Amino acid sequence: MLPARWQTAPRGVDMQNAFQSWIGQIVVVQLAFGPAKVSLRGMFLRDQEKTLLMRPEAGPDIEIAKTRVLAIEEVKRRSRSLPWRPFECASPLVGRSR
Repeated sequence: MLPARWQTAPRGVDMQNAFQSWIGQIVVVQLAFGPAKVSLRGMFLRDQEKTLLMRPEAGPDIEIAKTRVLAIEEVKRRSRSLPWRPFECASPLVGRSR
């Protein structure tokens, strides 16, 4: 059973059109390889006839067969860096000799 946040294409929907809306989006895609399921995060670059061109977060661009796609989840963009703040020692024992 897939989590509710995964979006799947309804039966009868043209898969060419279903993938087109994801181009240029940062997504997590769930893929099926036999009994194994794999999640991959990256950006869809191009919707081709039978494959999708994807740029994963790490590694070279890859082609994914559309028949392997189980679900796609949109990733919300957020800043990767934390706001700067001065270092404060939380432990009163640090720096004391015993």
